[in-house]
Amino acid sequence: MLFGRWHRVQVSNMSVGDDKGKVQTQIYVAYRNGRVDQALSLGFLLCWIAGDLTNFVGCYLTNQLPIQIVTAIFYVNMDIVMISQFVYYKLKNQKMTKCKVFQQLKCSP
Repeated sequence: MLFGRWHRVQVSNMSVGDDKGKVQTQIYVAYRNGRVDQALSLGFLLCWIAGDLTNFVGCYLTNQLPIQIVTAIFYVNMDIVMISQFVYYKLKNQKMTKCKVFQQLKCSP
């Protein structure tokens, strides 16, 4: 029975590590390219954070294990980082597009 519990914990840790790697890769690629809106939409990110927030609330209200609560907090934090990155690059790229249009028109903003 001890092996079974240990095995479940290890599989759970591998799953969290895999998800962490995917999120961090997405954040790095968006940083390197300077564009995030081509791969993700704001609606998708808002649905994603809504799901992770309900997961956190559920873990907290049902007194789950501390590792489950910490994992839920981690996911919410990663969602906040990804939404912040989305908004930052969206605004930055809009500003750059406006500057290019003004340069082509030989006007100043």
